[in-house]
Amino acid sequence: MVAGWSHQCLFLIKRCTTIKQVHQIHSLMITTGLSHCNFAMSKIIHFCAVSDPKNLEYALSLFNQVTNPTNFIWNTMIRGFSISQNPQKAILIFTKMLQKSLSPDKHTFPFVLRACVNSKQGNVIYTHVLKNGLVHDTFVCNSLIAMYSKCDALDCAYRVFDETPQRDVVTWTALIDGYVRANRATMGLDLFAKMRLVGIEPDEITMVSVLCAIGLVGALRLGRCVHAHFIEPKKVIYDSILGCALLDMYAKCQDIDSARKIIDRYMETHMAPTVDSNENYSSGNALFGNTELVGMHPLCQIASN
Repeated sequence: MVAGWSHQCLFLIKRCTTIKQVHQIHSLMITTGLSHCNFAMSKIIHFCAVSDPKNLEYALSLFNQVTNPTNFIWNTMIRGFSISQNPQKAILIFTKMLQKSLSPDKHTFPFVLRACVNSKQGNVIYTHVLKNGLVHDTFVCNSLIAMYSKCDALDCAYRVFDETPQRDVVTWTALIDGYVRANRATMGLDLFAKMRLVGIEPDEITMVSVLCAIGLVGALRLGRCVHAHFIEPKKVIYDSILGCALLDMYAKCQDIDSARKIIDRYMETHMAPTVDSNENYSSGNALFGNTELVGMHPLCQIASN
């Protein structure tokens, strides 16, 4: 009978869309004894922790009712708070996990590292990475590089990068982005060149960072080359972050003609055909037509930061 209720509750949790439905399912789990089942509780906690930040405190109350939470449940709570407005709670839950003599795994550290606010805090987490033998795990190393880059500790980020045995596109992109954000665009572009030499294919996120770097140094010729070989073949949607980064790069390199061509492509796909094309061009030019206004476009701001 319990098994039947278990299947029914799990089925209902999968179909949940609101916290009210979760409350109802949790009540059913209590009356049927399923609230003592870690697997069932892990599903309901996962929904509350990652669906909406407003549900995090309820997720925490459920978490505190679980006698022996699995690593998945700990990781879920750390994940939820790491992307909340109070990421330090993720660090506190991680600390509590260690106090219980539990071993974090490769899924724990990326969420904890995301919550770090400075390199000193990151260094403490790094010691636990070493202690748990995960220093060569690519997934964890990528998160370390991203954390150190975010905290402007680029020497530490490069050290982790240099010691990562299996580098993927995320590894390279994390460090490239770190250099660009620190206004060390030339270093970022040099790293991109090395990435290509070892045969790693860039993705959209890589190209956003590369275009930002090109715009910072004003390397128009390189920008055109990158556009032709890495972006044009992908048929970029020009209102995407990558499309805006491309527009921003041309504007910063003072190639307004190329920037306007991108605006024209945007207008072709987003303006109604009944509207006069000259009016479209004028409105697009008014929004994007000079280097100052290009940087004010919301997506361009994301690409430029």
